[in-house]
Amino acid sequence: MDPFTKSVHSVLLLANRYDGIDLPDGICKQVIIDGLPSGTNLQEAFLEERLGLDVLLRERIKTRIQQASGRCTRSDNDIAAVIMLDRRLLDYCARIENQKIFHPEIRAEMLFSFNQNMDSTSDIESMLESFMNKDESWRSAEQDIIALRRSEEPPDTSVTEILDKIVKFEVDFSYAMWAKDYEKAVTCGQRVSDGLSGPKLAPYRALWYYFVASAAKAQSRNNKEFEEIARDYLIRAKSACQTISWFPHALR
Repeated sequence: MDPFTKSVHSVLLLANRYDGIDLPDGICKQVIIDGLPSGTNLQEAFLEERLGLDVLLRERIKTRIQQASGRCTRSDNDIAAVIMLDRRLLDYCARIENQKIFHPEIRAEMLFSFNQNMDSTSDIESMLESFMNKDESWRSAEQDIIALRRSEEPPDTSVTEILDKIVKFEVDFSYAMWAKDYEKAVTCGQRVSDGLSGPKLAPYRALWYYFVASAAKAQSRNNKEFEEIARDYLIRAKSACQTISWFPHALR
């Protein structure tokens, strides 16, 4: 990091890298996030474009925004101006349902920024200068942010709590498939699909029905009883998600 941190005027450009880099103690005081951090791989593109799993990706996007914006504020004494570019990113942050899943402090900072008049570059520059210098104008603004933070409700963690309960079995399923222990994979996959309750996660539940069917189909070569499990879970996948036409025919 030395070529960046020891330079007065420089840019550190990172593609799809939101965690694992810390710039504490005033090394860097400005972060630019360009673009909505979604669809960063084929799996996410499938989840977003075909399954319509906005609720699942919303958690991932929130985490990446928080990670990216926190690269330069690793202690209570650090400050950093976070500048967001791209219409999709701004639209994401402007939606009330998305704001509710952020920590109240981050949510308050977002709300404050949306309330500002940013019609010209000079306004932004003057606000950044005020922020960096921590002058009287900024101290007043900071009190407004504190007031907003106190008025905000705790983040909505309902989906996160569901995902947290089943993530262990998702990992166990992956290891079982890798080891070709398909019977164990079926059991783990069933634990995942059973835990994905509620209409918000129905498309994700459909995907896991398909995963269970795939594992059961593989195990049926050794145990014919698993053929019925494969058929049953493909039917469940089709019923849970109407946007994927190939679920019922996938294993032929």
